[in-house]
Amino acid sequence: MKNIFLIFTILIILFSCTDNGVTEKKAVLACLEKGESITELIEESNVEKLQKVFIDIPNLNYLIEVLEDEVMKHEKYTLSQPNIFYNPYGDEYIYTIYANKWIDNGTDWGLSDYLFVFQLAFKYDANSQKVSVINNRILKDHAGFKKWWFSFIKSYTIKSCKRDFWADSFGIIPPPPPPPAIEEWLSENNEG
Repeated sequence: MKNIFLIFTILIILFSCTDNGVTEKKAVLACLEKGESITELIEESNVEKLQKVFIDIPNLNYLIEVLEDEVMKHEKYTLSQPNIFYNPYGDEYIYTIYANKWIDNGTDWGLSDYLFVFQLAFKYDANSQKVSVINNRILKDHAGFKKWWFSFIKSYTIKSCKRDFWADSFGIIPPPPPPPAIEEWLSENNEG
């Protein structure tokens, strides 16, 4: 009887672990899909749809101006690849979209001239299998880019942000962005 109970317990544990992995993969892929659909709106400069989806966002007008004036195309900015990580403090998935130009500063990594950074916090409901945007922000200045970059880079070293797990389990390996081209980093490079 003890052996049957032990086998039954092991099967329950294995099933629940497998189910959690499947649920997490569904959540990550659903959040990636939602983020990529928003990225497409930006790529297509679909201002009308963006304004319907995102209401009362600080700096939304800046993003709209950038898209309407085709700044990315004329000044050769490119949109980032999909980049997502888990925020354990808010139990949310953070999806980041940014437009940038790479700047050669004599290093392999380089610097980046960011036009904007758009971060979205997603919540995944496993029961309905729906993704909702629960928070977002648009950054447009060097002070914001610097603060964002330092906090964003930490997500690559904090295990609970799940970047390593997702890379190993799901093949999701977004590269870290180069640091923003701010005066102090540009001048440090020129002095050396």
